[in-house]
Amino acid sequence: MSLAIAGSNRLAGTAALSNVCAEGLQSLRNARRGGWQTAQEHLRILTNGRCRFFADSTDENSFYSGANLRLGRISLQYFHYDWPKECRTRTERSAGQDLALYIPLAGSFSAQQRMRTVEVQTGDILVVGSAGEIQRTWQGRSELINVGLPLETLNRLLVMEYGLDADQTIRFQPLTLMKAEQAPTLIKFVESIVRDAATGAPIFSDPLVAGPAQSTLLHILLRSLPHNHSDHVNGDRSAIAPYYVRRAESHLICHLADDVTIEDLAEVAGVSPRTIYYGFKQYRHMTPMKLLKRMRLNKARSDLLESSMGPRTVSEIASRYGYCNASQFSRDYKSLFGESPQLTLRRAGAC
Repeated sequence: MSLAIAGSNRLAGTAALSNVCAEGLQSLRNARRGGWQTAQEHLRILTNGRCRFFADSTDENSFYSGANLRLGRISLQYFHYDWPKECRTRTERSAGQDLALYIPLAGSFSAQQRMRTVEVQTGDILVVGSAGEIQRTWQGRSELINVGLPLETLNRLLVMEYGLDADQTIRFQPLTLMKAEQAPTLIKFVESIVRDAATGAPIFSDPLVAGPAQSTLLHILLRSLPHNHSDHVNGDRSAIAPYYVRRAESHLICHLADDVTIEDLAEVAGVSPRTIYYGFKQYRHMTPMKLLKRMRLNKARSDLLESSMGPRTVSEIASRYGYCNASQFSRDYKSLFGESPQLTLRRAGAC
């Protein structure tokens, strides 16, 4: 995670954040004072020219400070304004590329996109999930955290950890206003990251911390914000296997007739045999080898019942799905389906 601050090496302590004391705020003002030109230039840099700032350029009492943090693919921006007169920003958002959150720690603002206007109070979360220009207007003291990330990052997590297909992309409403009580964990976690950056030795700058923190924040976002997959994400996790289980499962499907070991599955999935074993126990409620046996028997039963396959024997079907011993195949088959494979074959022939 990198940290870039306008006009200083770091945020001037936790006084830059919400609930600051008067002495801390005054100290911060003396250390860093900027007018509309400072705000305009800094916002332009942080947003690659997508955000423009408008305010009274002659007011000597105006104050601005800002910081930009990155946690992997997630951008967190902290802004502190103290403007006696009205000021506003206009931000142009690209179609279907990213998600933006605005979290005011102090003050309030109105946000407008197309024909809709919402009033955002301290502690609220404004979720912006659509393209086009969004305008924010406020006056007086305001502290704000912006969170932005590519939708691609959330889509990848949905595929890898929640079992969705790649074409089941995530969608958010154009503007969603959430109250603090609807996502308290999200607000506290984001604020803790920004507060940490205000210290002399931020913990989240350590790669060993930043990686897990990014993953945690992504999961919190998926579980806290309303979107088209909310029911799936917040549903029964026992049925949603992680990527390594699904990758190993796909390998089993493609190699029903082969001699597959748990070590083979671990190599394919890129994890340890122990992880594969307990992953299958947790998400498939059986060991990998037991699942392989069930897959083979289900496919064998399907072939036995398929009359269009023409003449066939139980031994042929058993051999097709990795059984060298027809007697063992018959025992396993009857244990699962309650009848012998010979009976299944006769019933199929009678149809």
